[in-house]
Amino acid sequence: MVELLVSLAVSLAVLAAFTGFYAAQQRSFRRHQVEIAASQSLRNALEQISRDLRSAGLDPTGSGVPGLTLADATEVDFTLDADLDGFTSGAAETKKFRWSGTTVESYQAGSATWLPLADSVTGLAFGYYACGGTTPLTPLPLDAAARATVMRIDVTLTVGGSGGITLSRSETESVRLRNEACS
Repeated sequence: MVELLVSLAVSLAVLAAFTGFYAAQQRSFRRHQVEIAASQSLRNALEQISRDLRSAGLDPTGSGVPGLTLADATEVDFTLDADLDGFTSGAAETKKFRWSGTTVESYQAGSATWLPLADSVTGLAFGYYACGGTTPLTPLPLDAAARATVMRIDVTLTVGGSGGITLSRSETESVRLRNEACS
């Protein structure tokens, strides 16, 4: 009888240790999944914003496409001549990005709607620099004269955790507007 009680106690101790180990591994696995999702969301949004910003002011016909139409701390709007017709009236020729609540959104001109680009966002900041400048242009939002001098935009995006998991990932990308030339 004593041997049975001892073996039962040992079995319960082993089971409790295994359950604790399993629970810790599940928490670690879940945290790792959230970290990966946050990093992917951050990189995808930053890549989309950077790629589109590089084309701001695309004007192959020399018709005077304005480029940046709004340059603020948490929103940037711009135009480009995507269909190369000398005008910026097409649906794909107005681009906008903004931070709204916990989401970075991309404006779809064709449907006049904002679509989510990344969730769990805790920060989005745009810094605007003139040719060769090391100090950001101010005050924001920039007026038309200041927007015309922008040659580089630094985009800083920060995402946090989700599902009760706290974390923070932040990346900055410096985007040179390739359709603008320093003189």
